Amino acid sequence: MKDQIQFLTGIVRTLTDFLVSVAIVVLMVDILFPDAGLPIVENIAVLVEGISSEGLAGLVALLLFFMFYRQNQSPAAGPSSPPSQGGAENY
Repeated sequence: MKDQIQFLTGIVRTLTDFLVSVAIVVLMVDILFPDAGLPIVENIAVLVEGISSEGLAGLVALLLFFMFYRQNQSPAAGPSSPPSQGGAENY
């Protein structure tokens, strides 16, 4: 059961990362080609305006969303570099 939940979590994380990447590409296209008919910048402006109009509650909601998003980020793949052994004598 735990393996299945981890598998589904991995799929959701991969899908989320992919959709964030697609959103960034679409945003860049909308910025570079404003006549392309993609209202992404306007939608982001409306979202930011909605959060800012809510005052402190909007800020808290944004911080909670950011904390949740950062918590669910997968660590970098591969082993980390080993700590250095000693100081200048290794040179």
